[in-house]
Amino acid sequence: MTKTNTTTGCSATDNITVTVDNAAVTVNAGDDFTKTCTSNASGKQIGEAPEAGFSYSWTPSAGLSADNVSNRTANPTTTTTYTVTKTNTTTGCSNTDQVTVTVNTAIPAAPHLNIVNNCNGTSTITASGFTGTLTWSDGGSGNPRTVASNGTSYTVTQTEVNGCTSLQSNSVKAEPAILCGGHIFPTQTTCADFKRGVPQLSQVCATISKGKISNATPGVFFYYTYITSPGGTFTVKIFQSTTCGSKLFSIQKDQIIAWNSSCTKIATGKQVNGNPGQGQITISGVPAGQIIVISVKYDTKSIIGGTVSSSCNYRFKSQIGGIDQGGSGGTLKVTTTCKTATAITTAPIVSTQGKVMIKSVTSLTVSAYPNPFTDRVKFSIESPVSGKASLYIYNAIGQKLHTVYQGYLFAGRKQVIDYNVPSTYKGNLIYTLKVGNQQVNGKVVQIK
Repeated sequence: MTKTNTTTGCSATDNITVTVDNAAVTVNAGDDFTKTCTSNASGKQIGEAPEAGFSYSWTPSAGLSADNVSNRTANPTTTTTYTVTKTNTTTGCSNTDQVTVTVNTAIPAAPHLNIVNNCNGTSTITASGFTGTLTWSDGGSGNPRTVASNGTSYTVTQTEVNGCTSLQSNSVKAEPAILCGGHIFPTQTTCADFKRGVPQLSQVCATISKGKISNATPGVFFYYTYITSPGGTFTVKIFQSTTCGSKLFSIQKDQIIAWNSSCTKIATGKQVNGNPGQGQITISGVPAGQIIVISVKYDTKSIIGGTVSSSCNYRFKSQIGGIDQGGSGGTLKVTTTCKTATAITTAPIVSTQGKVMIKSVTSLTVSAYPNPFTDRVKFSIESPVSGKASLYIYNAIGQKLHTVYQGYLFAGRKQVIDYNVPSTYKGNLIYTLKVGNQQVNGKVVQIK
């Protein structure tokens, strides 16, 4: 700069240097990363090493251990993009950069288990509602799984690719094969009769006139089966089929019934409209893994007017969710060459004159009481034939524990056997009575 006196013309000069500092600010927010249940589960450091003469500001601040430093741990709960602003505290120049933290920590839904007793000492457990890797409570593997029907309970969890593990599934129990029971039973068979192990109905007798069925006996029969509740609300479908008869047995009105383990009615179903012989029942409120008894009462006379071969098998089964329930399949033979059908008769009675009147006993029966028991059980047995009898006790997995009785039974004569249960026999017991070629099974429950 030059300064001049306008009167004298004298002047002087001086210089000043202006330094311009507008250097660009460089900033690095760090690399993007993903947070899962197993990788970066507690977050990860983002940003850069601190540089003197600069200040830092992060937005948003949620999930950051600090928002005014160059690097801090980012641990958000949802996917977040962070922006860092770096400012030169001398020049005021600044710059920004961004980093995205992707959060993938969703907990998968618990799988659902269904169990079917195969009635051969094993049960099949099937898990559904999962996409990850299964971890079974017993350390087993596979799906579906075949396990021993020994009373063991099972649950399962699933772990997704993000390393997150679900809550436990519902628990199912592989009940002993005693629950398989029979399926086709004669008139007046009750839930308690079925659980006790009464004989099945062997056949229906059909009379043929002019090529058509003109009569069929007995008048009604029952289909009984055990199912295992999958939990929630579910529908059991009961199917009937044959390839040698023109008509199916119709289901009587309101005679599809679900019973709990105490034989208390819990639901009523019906025949499917327009589809005689096929039925369904909807059940709710029964915890998964609990055993339910299903009974269906069929009208034998409903096949009158149809045709049938001289010996024709009708088949019955139950399904849940389109899956056959193991051990639910039953078969009933319709024949044109018999005169009467097998039926349950009453126990001996006493006449009004005080004389014992023995009705003809046509089925092998055994009842156990008290049931549940503590340390003693009485077995009341009756046989339609005279002969050598054997009564055995087994544990829940089918291992023989004791021969309770071996001796001779007279036809139609009730015999009571008092059995002191050894203290070493723990849990529920299965009993089997054999007389000749006849056999009856049942179960007694121990009070703990």
